[in-house]
Amino acid sequence: MAEESSDVKRLAEQLQETDEKPVGQIERIIEHCGLDFAEFMVENTLTIEKNGGMMTANGQRRRTVGGVFFNLVRHSVPEDLREKIFPLPIWKIEVEKPPSPYPPFDWEQRVEQLKSAIENEKGEIDEVNIQLKGRPGYIEKRDGVYILTMEQSIPDNQTFPRGVPKPPNDATRYFVFAGEEQYTKNISDKLEENEKTNLYIDGVCYYDDSLGGMTVYARSIKLMKAKKKKKKKETEEAAPQEAAAIAEKASPPQPEPPLEPDEFADFPPDIAKKLRPLYGARKLFQKRLADIEALPEDKQSGLKAAKMMLQRTEKQIADLEAQAKSS
Repeated sequence: MAEESSDVKRLAEQLQETDEKPVGQIERIIEHCGLDFAEFMVENTLTIEKNGGMMTANGQRRRTVGGVFFNLVRHSVPEDLREKIFPLPIWKIEVEKPPSPYPPFDWEQRVEQLKSAIENEKGEIDEVNIQLKGRPGYIEKRDGVYILTMEQSIPDNQTFPRGVPKPPNDATRYFVFAGEEQYTKNISDKLEENEKTNLYIDGVCYYDDSLGGMTVYARSIKLMKAKKKKKKKETEEAAPQEAAAIAEKASPPQPEPPLEPDEFADFPPDIAKKLRPLYGARKLFQKRLADIEALPEDKQSGLKAAKMMLQRTEKQIADLEAQAKSS
């Protein structure tokens, strides 16, 4: 890195930053946004520090002085400048992948697309095991065997590795066949006594077309404590309280967009995501410009930089809004 200027050194000392990377970012902020802007952000940072600091996004710890500064800058500059000030590491830069030589897989057309797989050699499986965790619904006792019925739906928040299609969330019925001795031995009574107790069933599975579901032949059954699920009401009440606690520690708050999130509903999601911080940045620069213009002409330091930042931000907003209209 080239020799640091006195301004870079001065701001780095105020922000308690000595490492090469953050010092380089300070240098780029001055280069692309101007010294007045950088000093304005340092001033806001020190004000936040005096008022208790700012917590990290997860609320686990208080940000460093430099961390507060860089967070304010990230949320205050247009996207094009943000990319210049905080360039992504090489390993994070998305490289355009060459087109795949293979045809795409369409779940809705799976029967037609897998016709060759259905007709050709089937291969061989030595053994198929399955583990079920949950509580049975209907239980039927027959001579020497218990039949338990269970049902499964894929939850909406279930994630899969990239490329794996998400299965339909239609309910799948399971019929579990358990030996009388393995089910009644310390299991049946405890399951009935405690609604928070689940079964852990290990067995071999087979699809029974006649029953219209999976049949599971249990090899072992164990009791396990069900995970405590928060009630929806409790979760809804806790979330805003936790957010409020974090926001209270992070005083004063960061600039927010002047528009409510639902007012971006008419924009495509990718454009709305870019517009939200830009509206916040515009509000910040408008206030900064108004504060400077309210001063006597001989004391309007930073006027040119404030106008430049506002104009640049408004241009980005206009370009994105035009892009949304044309799409």
